[in-house]
Amino acid sequence: MPIIEENCIKINKSEFKENLPYSIWLETDQEYNQRICVNQNSEGKTVLLDAKADLEKGTYCGTNQYDYSSNSLWTKLKNLYYWLVSLF
Repeated sequence: MPIIEENCIKINKSEFKENLPYSIWLETDQEYNQRICVNQNSEGKTVLLDAKADLEKGTYCGTNQYDYSSNSLWTKLKNLYYWLVSLF
């Protein structure tokens, strides 16, 4: 599991389309998945937004920035991903 930059796969932010939900899957001894949206805020910074799901609308991007307040393994991995995306 990547914990230092040299072990991480870097993905250029140009690979992501704005306002399009993406599914992130990570597998170790457990499987983790999360839907997120990559967007830019008014200051031009790359941010991750919550992806929402609705029976009528399907999956779409919410307006709330992803909550990083938890200290779970999955949260740490998402924070690492967010840091990598912000580099590009």
